[in-house]
Amino acid sequence: MNEGKHAAQIVQRFRQQIGEECCQTIGDEQLAALELMIESAIDASVLETIRRASEISARASQDILHIAERF
Repeated sequence: MNEGKHAAQIVQRFRQQIGEECCQTIGDEQLAALELMIESAIDASVLETIRRASEISARASQDILHIAERF
């Protein structure tokens, strides 16, 4: 997965938007923490999507099984 890469790109764009002076005020440590928070949010979203897809797949499997049992 590329969550870390995407998070780094988002923070890089944020750095460009706020400028060097603001980046220095915020500090590299806080910007690194922001990157980690973004990565975690992306991970959570991806896992939730996978969970939902799994539920849909399980329901489809059950439906197919019920249809097969009727033949």
